[in-house]
Amino acid sequence: MSKTAFLFSGQGAQYPGMMKDIYDSYPEAQNIFKHADTYLNMNLSEIIFNGSEELLNQTKYTQPALLTCEAAIFTVLKTSKCKYDFLEGFSLGEWTALLAADVISFENALSIIRKRAQYMQEAIPIGVGGMAVVLNQSIETVNELCLQSGEVVPSNYNCPGQITVSGKDSAIRTLLEIAEKRGIIAKRLAVSIPSHCMLMQPAAEQLQTYIENYSFSDAKVPIIMNYNAQPETKSVLFKKKVILQLTNPVYFEASINYLLNLGIDSFVEIGPGKTLAGLVKRIAKNSGKKIRILKTGSVELLNETVKELSGGHNE
Repeated sequence: MSKTAFLFSGQGAQYPGMMKDIYDSYPEAQNIFKHADTYLNMNLSEIIFNGSEELLNQTKYTQPALLTCEAAIFTVLKTSKCKYDFLEGFSLGEWTALLAADVISFENALSIIRKRAQYMQEAIPIGVGGMAVVLNQSIETVNELCLQSGEVVPSNYNCPGQITVSGKDSAIRTLLEIAEKRGIIAKRLAVSIPSHCMLMQPAAEQLQTYIENYSFSDAKVPIIMNYNAQPETKSVLFKKKVILQLTNPVYFEASINYLLNLGIDSFVEIGPGKTLAGLVKRIAKNSGKKIRILKTGSVELLNETVKELSGGHNE
């Protein structure tokens, strides 16, 4: 019997005009966007559909925009009675997973994400931190590069041969120079925030204080957490692990391998992009597993996914 995991995209999946065809086709998706606009007291939908790339890429807009897009897609899938067994979100997407598992409400998720984006942006001045991706190298080699470069650490273990690093911008420059001399492919990422490293400690402390104002529930469906690549259902542990996520690496490859070992053979990327689908494909190939990958970033893809998955329902 097939088992399915829903995967929620992280920051970087956004682009101007995303989700407009889904918005136009599904009233339940429209309701999510309108609700977000009203609750945030801003025209987020206008920024998503018609704003510039520069505007949408500002963290204060990117994070609530992606949360809203993913919540809209999930609502369509849930309304269509699509079956799923596990949830996982990449970085920001972990908050949509919490929403999907009924750990927090959409309104509370919007409030928290707005603060999360603010705290992360304020944690370190623009230009002081950075990120890069190292390709086709072992974990040991990446660790060695980080040690040689100074204040930089692995931050996302994406898939075999793809590890991102975060840290001080000067250390990122040093790492890129060392990599070039050694014939290692490493590229700077177009981000202003060095995510998932200790430079986010101020944001973690602020967010930890902020979320104490909110009630979390136990999850109705297990969520594989970024912090340790293990399933979680307990509300009190969610509050700890979403904070630890800010200053620790995202173990995406380990998370997918955990799901593969449980017999998950269908993976659905929920979000406007297709990055996670590509990573999962590489992880599964490396593990020798045959899987089905479904996407939801356009109305055609979403319709196809609904057709494939409808028929079961998670109560």
